[in-house]
Amino acid sequence: STNIITPEVSVITNIGYDHTQFLGDTLPEIAFEKAGIIKNNVPVVIGEYQAETFPVFEKIASEKSAPLFLAANNKDIVYTSDLKGSYQIHNIKTVLQTIEVLKTKGFVISEKNIRNGLQKVVKN
Repeated sequence: STNIITPEVSVITNIGYDHTQFLGDTLPEIAFEKAGIIKNNVPVVIGEYQAETFPVFEKIASEKSAPLFLAANNKDIVYTSDLKGSYQIHNIKTVLQTIEVLKTKGFVISEKNIRNGLQKVVKN
């Protein structure tokens, strides 16, 4: 693939064996492929800590001088979503960490914006 736009922040949600058909046979191999979105000097948010994959992200982020953030460190969750599934809390944590990174880059995102956004999320 070709990237023509440099992102403000890159986000990697989760790594699972459901990706083996396309990205690799092991979680570290899949993580390496997903880490391809990490750009030089562009912050990256990792949605979920996994002992097998996090070192892959740390190494590539370090090589590219990309600040690395782990969404799981964002413990205070006061938001909800109508979407079902226990994994939605990970998704919300990932969104909130990404918003925090964007705020450091000058984006203005209010609590009201966050609540409205989460209320409007629909299952696809």
